[in-house]
Amino acid sequence: MNNNIEFNMFYKGRSHHITVSYAYGSDDGYYWDKEYFLIIDNKPYIFLVIGSVSGWISQNNSLSQVDFDYLKNRKKENTKKDYNDVSVSDFKGDKETFIRLYEFMLENNAKEVCENDDYNVETDSYELVVVK
Repeated sequence: MNNNIEFNMFYKGRSHHITVSYAYGSDDGYYWDKEYFLIIDNKPYIFLVIGSVSGWISQNNSLSQVDFDYLKNRKKENTKKDYNDVSVSDFKGDKETFIRLYEFMLENNAKEVCENDDYNVETDSYELVVVK
């Protein structure tokens, strides 16, 4: 079941309303490829969470602002039930990563950001990059 998750995130004195409305992908605990569809302040976004425990599949998480038509069409395309074992409730485990990406996006006035596999010992976190 894909019930929405809604919450407000406060960042630098401004409130952002976030709705996680759909999730798609796979996560067997060893490999994961999750796609979350979000509405943030009435704008559509896609949040990807990709990686593996062993590092064979590099961690590569991203957040992108998209147009609504893409979101609507993508939900129609992904109907194969045996592959999709991710639900909106899985977002709870990825929320911290999302917040980190969204704050970085706001700081850099970006439309797309990613967190890659390059670990920075000084900041004790993975490198964040502006894609566009």
